[in-house]
Amino acid sequence: MIIEKTVTFKEPAQKIWDKITGDMQAVIYCMPGVQSVEALGDNKYRVDMEQKVGFIPIKFKLELKVINLSPPAHLETTADGTAHGGLGKAFQKQSLDLVPVSESITRLVYKGDLTVSGRIGTFGQRVLGSKTESVAVEFLKNFVAKSGLTVET
Repeated sequence: MIIEKTVTFKEPAQKIWDKITGDMQAVIYCMPGVQSVEALGDNKYRVDMEQKVGFIPIKFKLELKVINLSPPAHLETTADGTAHGGLGKAFQKQSLDLVPVSESITRLVYKGDLTVSGRIGTFGQRVLGSKTESVAVEFLKNFVAKSGLTVET
């Protein structure tokens, strides 16, 4: 499942980049359902989160890695892990791109590609598309709220 969302900020790219990379744990906590984040070093984090797939709450244990940093324009991460209770596995690759529109306007483009397997992949495939989109939208809303950055409306 591929998702792409865009937010335009009334801020220069470097300021947004500094907010994203200055405290990665805070940015990870912007993802809805995150219950804990532990830094493992070398741009790796263990993340415990819970998401509802349909009406079923599913807990995930993930390892999130920053795999590509190209300041101040591009960041890629992967999240790989398992759902508690043997329900399956999840893998997501996501990227954030900062595209300057002008000196003081920057477009943030979020792209995510989620793959799930096991029972959650089988029974939740129809639900996962809309769930993935709502999680991406909520992540961006949380990031905007916590960052103090100004969004162009």
